[in-house]
Amino acid sequence: MEPYKFNDERQKCFLDLLAVGGRRGASATAVGVSRPTVCNLMREDKDFASAVLQAEMDANDVIETVLYGLAKDGDMKAVKMWLYNKNKSAWRDKQAIEVSGPDGGPLNTDDLSGLSNAELRERLELLKGLEEEDDEVA
Repeated sequence: MEPYKFNDERQKCFLDLLAVGGRRGASATAVGVSRPTVCNLMREDKDFASAVLQAEMDANDVIETVLYGLAKDGDMKAVKMWLYNKNKSAWRDKQAIEVSGPDGGPLNTDDLSGLSNAELRERLELLKGLEEEDDEVA
């Protein structure tokens, strides 16, 4: 019988790869096991599962430190990303879009609920024709 492939040495290599930003699937492949093998071990061994999460957090910490440095140096994209993710209640990318009709008035709408399917198809074909005319003009 073949010895267990995902031994302690390969598990350490897997965790080291995660800690420098490797993804789980790619890191598993790099040490010669499948992603399902990693998932199975994580379900069976809570210490290993915790080590996986810690290694991933370590990789995130490195990036977070770089992001923070860029933000302190005045990189506005980094500033926004930092604030959007660290203080979500006060900072978010929110846009209010208002749609109105001519001269800011209400939109003109038709109630189509009383039309038959045939009448709706007829209107749809009419609109498609208008759209094709617009494309030809442009």
